[in-house]
Amino acid sequence: MSTAVYKLPDEPAPGTLARFVAEPLLPLLATMLVGSWFALPWFVFNSFAMGSPSRWRDAAICAAAIAACAACVVMVVWLNTTGVLPLLSIKYILLSLPMFKLAAAYAVSQRQQRSIELFKHFGGKVGNGAYILVGGFLLGKSIGPSLKDLDPSHLAALILS
Repeated sequence: MSTAVYKLPDEPAPGTLARFVAEPLLPLLATMLVGSWFALPWFVFNSFAMGSPSRWRDAAICAAAIAACAACVVMVVWLNTTGVLPLLSIKYILLSLPMFKLAAAYAVSQRQQRSIELFKHFGGKVGNGAYILVGGFLLGKSIGPSLKDLDPSHLAALILS
């Protein structure tokens, strides 16, 4: 006689990196404190490490946020070089960049919150990601991209900060 195995469709399938999983709140805080160059890859890593069933969608949301920021920066630079947009207006339009990144980080954080609860329910251990957050904060102050002057010539800093 064989026994049937019941498997939840949302049940995480953690891999060998499961011991590095952190609470989704920490990458969300990293988005605010360090920048998306650090936080969005952390979200993607977290999703794959815990074996989240929505890991590919989480990665797509993070990639879409970076693509939206890149498109916005390219559009603003083009509008500025053609003379359609004065330099003063660029600073106001570029305020939409953090909005794209924070919206993506919040969306992925909410998606991962459901997965992390199932991950913990099925015996997964969540590590202390506060050390990673503090390390990223210190690292970001020294090498991370900066938006100090909102200069469109620094395209990578505008997109990744």
